[in-house]
Amino acid sequence: MTLPDINQWLRPDWRPHPRVRALVTTRLGRHSPPPWHGFNLGMNCGDDPARVEQARRHVHKMLAVDHPPAWLEQVHGDRIIQAGDADTRADGVWTGEPGWPCVVLTADCLPVLLARQDGSAVAAVHAGWRGLHGGILGRAVATLAPRGEPLSAWLGPSISARAYQVGEDVHRA
Repeated sequence: MTLPDINQWLRPDWRPHPRVRALVTTRLGRHSPPPWHGFNLGMNCGDDPARVEQARRHVHKMLAVDHPPAWLEQVHGDRIIQAGDADTRADGVWTGEPGWPCVVLTADCLPVLLARQDGSAVAAVHAGWRGLHGGILGRAVATLAPRGEPLSAWLGPSISARAYQVGEDVHRA
């Protein structure tokens, strides 16, 4: 079992401000055995929690920042929290404190990163269909830019229409 090197992760070509950094981990690595096959950061998929915690500590080490990443217990909803909140059941996290990584986990859903263009605040949003329908992106924008501060957004990798089908209930929503 091996942990991946930071060079195996994606570095988005998105620089809203010199203080803002973005990184996307991948499944590359041999840390979790089948059926997870690689580098797993998800606590809710049946992998050994100790192994997932080790992987999460590895991310913190690779980022070389003071605060550990603000991990969420994602619920496919529209709640946004501030990094450090005790109740982590949410699908978006934001901070105005330098060196505090905001993170979301995605498989088929869309990761959306937001940053004030002056670099003073950032957010990470897990944008699944339920959250989108509930207005999570509007809520994240209102939270990050309550007085209309200029924002920049990055849309991360997600599943494509060719590889994903939805039922009539989702289509109607």
